[in-house]
Amino acid sequence: TDGLVLAVIINQNDPKASQVLFVNPLTGVTVSSSLRGCGSNGQPVPVRFIRSYWVGAMSWTHDGLFLACMLKRGALLLMSRLGELVTITTFGCSVEFGPAEYIPLHPLITYRQPQSLVLNVEHTEP
Repeated sequence: TDGLVLAVIINQNDPKASQVLFVNPLTGVTVSSSLRGCGSNGQPVPVRFIRSYWVGAMSWTHDGLFLACMLKRGALLLMSRLGELVTITTFGCSVEFGPAEYIPLHPLITYRQPQSLVLNVEHTEP
C-alpha cells in the first residue's frame, strides 16, 4: 500500500480468472482489474503448473504510480494505479523482449528427482 490504495492479488486455479483489487481503505472504493491470463497462451494450464502462474510478489514504485508484480514462474508485469496492464519492452545486453504485458525475467526452472539406478550385478565365481 502507498497510504491511499491497497492492492490485493486474487490468484485463481484458472489464470484467466486471476485479478487485482485496488482498494481505497478511506473511502471503500474498490476497482477490480483482470490479469488477462497471467501470460498463459489461452490453452488450459496443466495442474502441476497452475501455481507458477500466480503472483508471488508485488510492490508499488517509489512514486506510487505503478504496481510491479512477479509471477512465480519469473515473469514481470506492471500495472498502472488505475488497474491497466502496461506494455513493457526491454533491450540491451543482447536481451530483447516485448513489447508485451508479461516479460520473462527468469526462466521457469523445474527440478526432476534423479532416477534411481538399479544395477543388476551378478556375482559369479571362477
